[in-house]
Amino acid sequence: MKTQRVIGLALVAIVLAALLLGGLLIPLRPTADARPEAYAAALARGEDLFRRGDFDGAICAFTDAIRIRPGDAQAYDLRGAAERRKGEPDKAIADCTEAVRLDPKYSDPYETRGWAYEDKGDLKRAIDDYTAAIKIERRATYYCFRGSAYTRKGELDSAIADYTQAVRIWPDDAGAYWGRGTALEKKDELDKAIADFSESLRLEPENAIAHFSRALAWCRKGEYDKAIADFSEGIRLRPNDGQAFYYRGIAYQNMGDTGKAKADFARASKLRYTPAKNE
Repeated sequence: MKTQRVIGLALVAIVLAALLLGGLLIPLRPTADARPEAYAAALARGEDLFRRGDFDGAICAFTDAIRIRPGDAQAYDLRGAAERRKGEPDKAIADCTEAVRLDPKYSDPYETRGWAYEDKGDLKRAIDDYTAAIKIERRATYYCFRGSAYTRKGELDSAIADYTQAVRIWPDDAGAYWGRGTALEKKDELDKAIADFSESLRLEPENAIAHFSRALAWCRKGEYDKAIADFSEGIRLRPNDGQAFYYRGIAYQNMGDTGKAKADFARASKLRYTPAKNE
């Protein structure tokens, strides 16, 4: 009997091996500890490729990581981030949704999926995802992302509240001051907006976008000399920004300097900037 049992088990093993080799049987998923070194190496390779802008390569590396450890949410989130940067928001959403299913208390996939929803113009779902991330972890960046979505949605008071919370968490966050300034400028609270743009620039003096934002606020206040100074500094930092040349030309025009205005308009045109009809 014992011999027959051994022979029977051996036959089962042979059959299973044949099925696996033939691709007719799916092997069991590895455990969370399966090949930790290979998994970490695949993630590191993907992150390096992502930083270098090779999103296809990053996706392949993160896919390798998923094959090694299919039950880990991080690789799905990272692959989703690469897919989003490649311009495939639907794939990113699918991967992040799987990451959330695997680990509902992991905040990063909510953030990544929120970006993907924003790319698709679905601001409500983006805000919902940023809110879910905040409930898990109160990061300043999550408040900034939600504040940006609120600004795009036109819910400016909510945006200002989120950026204010971000500043409380991280007082040296230049982006939070810039974001709040943008929302304040849209509410026509120009002095407060300029104060926030100025604080952003104190923290990051080389930020061309903050210079341009403050310049536009100065223009709205009719303080064109200050606007020109900010536009000029921004242009020094970003010399191929046609929009900046165009608006500096408007500032020169309002100051009566038609020669410099024409030169800036010509430069903007050379850089292929065409103003919108309402500009």
